[in-house]
Amino acid sequence: MENKKTSKRKYNPSPKQAVAIGDLIEREGLGTGSIAEIGVFWGETTFYLLDRFPDLDIFGIDLWEEVTWGDKSDEGFRTYEDFPLESYYKGICEKQILPKYQGRLTVIRADSVDATNTIFDKALDLVFIDGDHTAGGVERDVLAWLPKIKKGGWITGHDVHMPGVKEVVERFFPGWEEHDNFVWAKKV
Repeated sequence: MENKKTSKRKYNPSPKQAVAIGDLIEREGLGTGSIAEIGVFWGETTFYLLDRFPDLDIFGIDLWEEVTWGDKSDEGFRTYEDFPLESYYKGICEKQILPKYQGRLTVIRADSVDATNTIFDKALDLVFIDGDHTAGGVERDVLAWLPKIKKGGWITGHDVHMPGVKEVVERFFPGWEEHDNFVWAKKV
């Protein structure tokens, strides 16, 4: 029997959004800090950043479940039913224990808002939101993760070209910056 759950994308060891976040981390001197990535998927951004910054700690948060966000009329609509999510999760967990990542990557398999219960307020230098792309989902993540960022830290995210994402970013973060590959960022 053929397994219909196959990745539709090819793994990219240096995706543009990760490079943009990495450039921000470098510019702001955050390479020895702690960050959270909301929406790890198969770990492109996570492992790019860990490799680029050998003293960076990352909390990688994802459900790795077959969820559907929004409906087909919402530009933020996403369904993950055709992806081998359990395989992605296991692969990330296997890499997590490699000597070069051990102690620097904490994988949290949970709803993004529930995951905030495991991290102290004002503990993070940067949060990168790339999970639920509906306006409601982005707002939910912004409100949950803002208290986790240190004063002078950064809140960032992906896909600001999408109307729902952009609406939330503009409402909460006047004067936000746009970086390569639709990455948005704002110092808090």
